[in-house]
Amino acid sequence: LSQRPSEQAATHDTRVVHFLLWSDTLLYPPTMAPTSRISATSFLLFLLGVATCYAHGEIKGECIHEDHEEHEHEYDRPMRIGAVFIVLVTSFAGALFPLITQRAWPNLDTIYFSCGKLFGAGVILSTAFVHMFPVANRYLTSPCLSDAFIKDFTAYAGLFALLAIVFVHFFQVAASVMVQDQLRAKRAAVRWADPVQVGLNNNSSKAVDGQTIESAIDQHGHGHGLHQHGAADSGHSHALIFDARVEKRVGVYILEAGIASHSIIIGIALGVEEEAFRTLLIAIVFHQFFEGIALSTVILESQMRSKIFIFLMLLFYSLTTPTGVAIGIGIHESYSDTDPTTLITQGVLDSVAAGILIYDSIVNIITPHFACPEFRSTTNIRRFIQFLSFWLGVTLMSILGIWA
Repeated sequence: LSQRPSEQAATHDTRVVHFLLWSDTLLYPPTMAPTSRISATSFLLFLLGVATCYAHGEIKGECIHEDHEEHEHEYDRPMRIGAVFIVLVTSFAGALFPLITQRAWPNLDTIYFSCGKLFGAGVILSTAFVHMFPVANRYLTSPCLSDAFIKDFTAYAGLFALLAIVFVHFFQVAASVMVQDQLRAKRAAVRWADPVQVGLNNNSSKAVDGQTIESAIDQHGHGHGLHQHGAADSGHSHALIFDARVEKRVGVYILEAGIASHSIIIGIALGVEEEAFRTLLIAIVFHQFFEGIALSTVILESQMRSKIFIFLMLLFYSLTTPTGVAIGIGIHESYSDTDPTTLITQGVLDSVAAGILIYDSIVNIITPHFACPEFRSTTNIRRFIQFLSFWLGVTLMSILGIWA
């Protein structure tokens, strides 16, 4: 290999590492434990490091500067800048739609909310299989990579998606166990504490974390005379409710991390696109709108109490793709879609994000919904409507895969 490609590859590797370290504060919510955030970032850096070592084994010389001729087209920078705001507004509108609907019609039949959630789950699942995994496989089997990718082993996209699923499953179980251990310790403290000090007497029902047991039960529709069973039973029931709520929130954080990773990638792709920019912009606008609806419905189901935090999560989602577009505008002159490091970075991030979304949509949204007693006990027509909503989300997002 000549010295110039090697130096160029080293520069790209350094930029990738700096970008991942910077995006650590974006991809993972501030409420996530620092050790978990470090582990997640280290996981991505490890995958990228191993893959990049293989990629630079035998760089094909004809791939290094192959794309310079493509950048001789007229690049309409004002239109790209306008696309940043178009995508931002559309993403935020989709994310706010379920919130506005719930606020305007608080007494809507629960089937509308269920249909919205299942439609969103179909959008997320289709995004992973149709929009992300095939692209990741194309990147990681590019002829510009070494023989380790195109001859020795051609299933790296599936491998990285599988590793992401295994890692996310371990992270979710570990987080749940930690929460349960903390609640178990609190229940033990409540059980042995003085009822007068804890407030678990006839005139008070103060519970863990400063929340009354009655209010916790009322908000979840399970008020079955809980306070009549004494302090131990009250603490146990409240712990179960709190544990379920935390489980849902962990699932929301995982979902947002996967969507954010993918959104930045498609934003960069839009920012550097030249020939099919308008077509790709239209497809991404619809994509972001539907995905915003999906994320918002899942956040609503998690029953987060802080409206400010919900707003910040939706705003964060809305900013990810415009941020990617801005990055694409800034790097379009030096961007090379045949550079091994670029191919590896996009391929690994897309495959990891696909694995995260597949796991989260099936394990945390689809399976629990169709297994819950409310779905099993409803009428056949209402069950069919919910299935239809899920199928509609899958179908619409799959059709968008023709253009984006």
